[in-house]
Amino acid sequence: MAVSAIILDPQNEFEQLFTIPVAGQRSFETYWLPAIESIHTEWIITFNTELI
Repeated sequence: MAVSAIILDPQNEFEQLFTIPVAGQRSFETYWLPAIESIHTEWIITFNTELI
């Protein structure tokens, strides 16, 4: 999984472990990265950190 939505200020264990997959690695590299690069964002490009 490449991009997931998380709760930034979790109030309990359920919220702490809660994630929603947004984009897989292939779609991130194929669609997201070119779009990110085309609009010259400063922060979104750091999403490709490959952290597990």
